[in-house]
Amino acid sequence: LPFFIDDTNYLYILNITIKNRLAIEFMVVFQLAIDEFDQTQGKQLYVELFDSRRDTVRTRILTERLDQLVPNLVVGDIYNAQTRIISEWSESRGVPLIVPLSPSSLVEEKQFTFLGHPSSETHGRRMADYARDELGLSQVYVFTDGGSATTGLTVNFADQVNHN
Repeated sequence: LPFFIDDTNYLYILNITIKNRLAIEFMVVFQLAIDEFDQTQGKQLYVELFDSRRDTVRTRILTERLDQLVPNLVVGDIYNAQTRIISEWSESRGVPLIVPLSPSSLVEEKQFTFLGHPSSETHGRRMADYARDELGLSQVYVFTDGGSATTGLTVNFADQVNHN
């Protein structure tokens, strides 16, 4: 993932951006899940973290390291260009890749690449189902800032509410 962690200056934590903080939180939660799996299943997993720094050249170099490790699973990257590079690597070697966020068309129709985060269509529809079925809401106003991500969510939210 693109953490942009400065390996030599540990004071970066004082100036860490929210985007980087989210990536680090994702990594920490992923590590907690692995630790819990280790304890409950009596197995040990080896995890190596790569910081792509959102750099395609660096990402290609990191895939060479993947060839040395021969992993059973790869998680990330979350940006389109890096995701495409890792997806190509995964597809050519038959190693499953879980992409946490990027719904890039560059990784569609791949046999070993899986989107871990739902598409905006699925996300919007599930939010509508939850609002109606779990919260019991019958009248909802949907707003969007006009961005591609929020527009997809809101359109599919509204469509799901209007069709059911």
